[in-house]
Amino acid sequence: MFIRRLEVRTFRNHRQTSLEFDSPVNLIVGNNGQGKTNLLDAIYLSALTKSFQVSSDLHCIMHGADGYLVSQETNDEAGRSYHIQVRMDRLEGKTCFLHKERLQGSSDLIGLIPTVLLTLEDRFITMGSPADRRKFIDGILYQVSPAYIDHSRKYRRALRQRNDLLVSGSRNTPSWSDLLDSWTDELITYAVSIVSRRLDLVRELNDRLASLFEEDLSGFEKPELNYLCEGIREPDPASLIDQYRSVFRDLKGEEAARQVTLAGPHRDDMGITFNGQDVRYFASQGQHKHLLLMLKMASFFYLKEKKSETPLLLLDDMFSELDSSRLSVFSRFLPRFGQVFVTMTNRELLPVDSPFSIFTVSEGTVTRQ
Repeated sequence: MFIRRLEVRTFRNHRQTSLEFDSPVNLIVGNNGQGKTNLLDAIYLSALTKSFQVSSDLHCIMHGADGYLVSQETNDEAGRSYHIQVRMDRLEGKTCFLHKERLQGSSDLIGLIPTVLLTLEDRFITMGSPADRRKFIDGILYQVSPAYIDHSRKYRRALRQRNDLLVSGSRNTPSWSDLLDSWTDELITYAVSIVSRRLDLVRELNDRLASLFEEDLSGFEKPELNYLCEGIREPDPASLIDQYRSVFRDLKGEEAARQVTLAGPHRDDMGITFNGQDVRYFASQGQHKHLLLMLKMASFFYLKEKKSETPLLLLDDMFSELDSSRLSVFSRFLPRFGQVFVTMTNRELLPVDSPFSIFTVSEGTVTRQ
């Protein structure tokens, strides 16, 4: 993918920004608090319909404005062009457009412009909670499979209904038990679909990580990824339905007592180990940084293969955190990426051999050098 033009109106601190891009590498340079990350966020939002900085679209609207507009014109490798607009209005909400035609939902855009983002907050993928790793996994699969988005949405609905039933006051009646079984069956249907996809992804990421670590010559030992399915020691896609039925049958009494669903993909994790030891507790800071960089690169090449298209790569202020050896690793891989957008305070941090453009940002105003 290659963004040719980006337009941003009243988004965060950017009142009116129109940019054209013609280089594979685009450096967005400026002091802290000037709007570099907001510009990167606008690119991310126009591809994936949500901000990576804030959870509410309302918080993306410039103070005093009624809404925002983010628009990109992009070409794929086959020469097809895409004109995408994401509009947010304080009263009417968010609407998305493709070639000026309004889409039924924002999820219709997800995956059209495959995108990989690396920020300082991503350190929680290797250091944080299971929820951080589930978010990482889902963020990849949402771009690959519209069915995964749909099944995730339906799973969350079934989970809410099942949890509501567990906290209701009529647990000793036959109708309550029958209704719980009904919601359990629906939950299992979508859980099997979600977990099967996640298992395949984690296996592929594990293989790609192994190749990347052999190639990067960093000297760090190779990590291992495993999908950890709550309540199922060895999940088998061929028998997941029966495995889940057995788990929920065994948990029925405990779930009724605790009034919450105790198994399912909403409780799963991706284990990351070095020599069988959990990286959260045994990896050094250097290993965490290197592993995170490699995980994102593995996800990049996974998306590139599955989408038959080179994703956009967005890097937010990462190079101030990387030492010279990891900068060297990234530079070696740079020619294999497509279009890259990098925010930084110091242009000299990243040695770039590929053609590049520099955009300076000051108080929400962007100037091309």
